[in-house]
Amino acid sequence: MKTRASKGEPEMASSSAPELEKESSRVRDRKLSVIAKIVPVSVLINALNGVFVSYLFWNYGHNTALLIWCGTNLLYCGSMLLDPRLLRWTVETKTPWLYRSILFRAPILGVIWGSLPWIVWPTHTHGDALLVGIIVNGMIAGGMMRLSVFPQAAITFGSVAAMLVTGAAFKASVQTGIAALVLETSFIVFMGKHITSHVDTIVESWSSTEAAAQAAVEQRLRDPLTGLPNRFACNQRLEAMLGEAKPVSILLLDLDRFKDVNDAHGHAFGDYYLQSLSRRLSNLIGSRGTLCRTDGDSFVVLVPSKEAVEVLDLAQLCVEASKETLQIGNIVISGELSVGVVFASGQPPDALIPEAELALSEAKAAGRRQIAVFEPRMRKQAQEWRALQAELSRAVEQGEFRLVYQPQVDLQSNQLVGCEALLRWQHPDKGLLAPGAFIDGLADDLAERVGWWVLDEACRQFGAWRDDGLDVGQIGVNLFETQFRSGQLGARVRDALLRHRLPPNALELEITETITLHHHDAALAPLRSLRAAGVKIAFDDFGTGFASLSMVKRFPLTRLKVDRSFVRDLGLDLHDDAIVRAVLAMARALNLDVVAEGIESEGQAERLVGLGCPIGQGFLFGPGLPPTDFTRRYGRAQIRDAA
Repeated sequence: MKTRASKGEPEMASSSAPELEKESSRVRDRKLSVIAKIVPVSVLINALNGVFVSYLFWNYGHNTALLIWCGTNLLYCGSMLLDPRLLRWTVETKTPWLYRSILFRAPILGVIWGSLPWIVWPTHTHGDALLVGIIVNGMIAGGMMRLSVFPQAAITFGSVAAMLVTGAAFKASVQTGIAALVLETSFIVFMGKHITSHVDTIVESWSSTEAAAQAAVEQRLRDPLTGLPNRFACNQRLEAMLGEAKPVSILLLDLDRFKDVNDAHGHAFGDYYLQSLSRRLSNLIGSRGTLCRTDGDSFVVLVPSKEAVEVLDLAQLCVEASKETLQIGNIVISGELSVGVVFASGQPPDALIPEAELALSEAKAAGRRQIAVFEPRMRKQAQEWRALQAELSRAVEQGEFRLVYQPQVDLQSNQLVGCEALLRWQHPDKGLLAPGAFIDGLADDLAERVGWWVLDEACRQFGAWRDDGLDVGQIGVNLFETQFRSGQLGARVRDALLRHRLPPNALELEITETITLHHHDAALAPLRSLRAAGVKIAFDDFGTGFASLSMVKRFPLTRLKVDRSFVRDLGLDLHDDAIVRAVLAMARALNLDVVAEGIESEGQAERLVGLGCPIGQGFLFGPGLPPTDFTRRYGRAQIRDAA
């Protein structure tokens, strides 16, 4: 069934709503607490300042009073500016006006109110000074209000004006001072109420800040491409479910070979496919779980259940949903999901996802569209695999790999016609190891390094044999898939042939079904170029696995190597005889050579000769040997007699 992706994005999972509400509430509470503290504190401080200044003017005269008051005010403001709690409070609540009001207060009070009496009183009357003070303070307070500076600044300067007027009034007469003090108190109360009346306005002015905070939280919890909860939100939700002692199971979904989609159709198409798949999975899962996107092509489903039948049924539905095709223009693709499952049973949250990843690796190793449930043995196997990788890294650095060479012979004449270079590991404790003991531990980067070493060392040894007059015919070298993907295959092969002075037809590159299945026609250009130059290309283990006959048509092959599983029972199993006969007939029709692998008895060799197989390889003619033993044992002698 073909489906086209619908428009729209999946909704954000409800698990992120509490975090958004909590963050908004926290910001709002902090801001209201600032207002609640500033209004009464401002009124109280300025009232006390008024009484203090009045007392100074009454007892010590205006010059001394102003000096003392300005000094204490500067110390007060300075201590506030240096208070780390105030600075942290200002930053956390996003209220820079608080710090600005103190910065304004200190220098302006120190300069204007400290210098004003000396400017006015020496040449004018007290009344003139009072008038100037009232006008200047009114202009400053009004201007700051017009400029939308927080009313705290206005109450500060307005209160200071009232203080100065009261102090000067007491200097003139007690009655005038009392009247001014009453006016000052009324003014402070009025301004306090004015600020309080602006609380709603102030809170509204912060709405944009709250919206920004909500957007930041939302962005932190949401995957931008699919709109699903991201890894961070997934971990939060998982911890919450475990903290509430709820049953939890985890499905880790991963797209098989999604990189091929991006390579073939571009990242924009890949992104569109991920969006379509996420919508499809969201609709499928519904209220049965929480779908999250945790990585490029990986999704997690948190299922509030530990019923195996229910959980595995949901996993299978996800796999089936991925099979539905998506069509965009002329491009039609279907996905392949593998699933790792883990049932929570007392593990800490940070252990569950890694266990799901181990189960996913097991599923992928079993093939495409598979489901695997975590078992404790997987953890042990992963630990052993990591230890093996560490040993292999050391082996690469210390040069512990070796090559042995197995002869390939003409089955009728018994003459040496070639050899295959086989990789071995000279382990410091376990001795010489065959590839079966370590090949799976060669990660891509290590496999590539080892592969290039094998190519160069095999060409070097073949060149040395040629220099010594030994005609081996040709040498076969196995390729790792990572060498094929590197984009360096053509250049590396040409460089090795040139450096060791070998003709191209002396080298045969052996490829496996892993390479043939994973690469499209455009990726075959390096092989076609090498084939045109004379390098031979062999299809190893032919007839096994998933490789189809179309691979024989697509790849620039020169030889098929019949797998040992078809040779073992020749003469005993009619099916094996028929398969080998069919392969030989096809190879003759396509003008391809054939090599039969795994020949261990004279009967097998004779049967292959009777079927028309020209070349054989196996323990009957000799195992893989080090270069010196290979030279000493075979040389130009008859191979079967020497063995």
